[in-house]
Amino acid sequence: MITHQVLNDIKQSLSSPKLASQLVSDYQKELTELGWNQQQLALYFALLPNTEVTAQGDDWQITMTGQEQTLESALEAILKDAKRPVATDKLVQQLKAFNTSGPQLIAIAKVHPNMNSIGGRAISLK
Repeated sequence: MITHQVLNDIKQSLSSPKLASQLVSDYQKELTELGWNQQQLALYFALLPNTEVTAQGDDWQITMTGQEQTLESALEAILKDAKRPVATDKLVQQLKAFNTSGPQLIAIAKVHPNMNSIGGRAISLK
């Protein structure tokens, strides 16, 4: 996985504020392959626009600011929280604000590098 893709995936997961240590735990394999540690990740986000990094003891809280959530990032956040495949009808209910449909969500999952479409009826993270 290339650096840009890993960091973009992490950025998209920031639908709510997260600690750098949690992100390192969630993306341990990818960040280890890149040779990045918690401090480097926090520094990277501190340099980005629309990102706020605040000290939390020995950790850093990373928050996206001034950015609307996209359908793709909202879908990914739901799947990460569920930690299992989720039926498209349930996803449509949870994503009411986006006025989406099951076929639209399946289409997103098919082109997203971290999602799988399961039988056209459910979506999971890889």
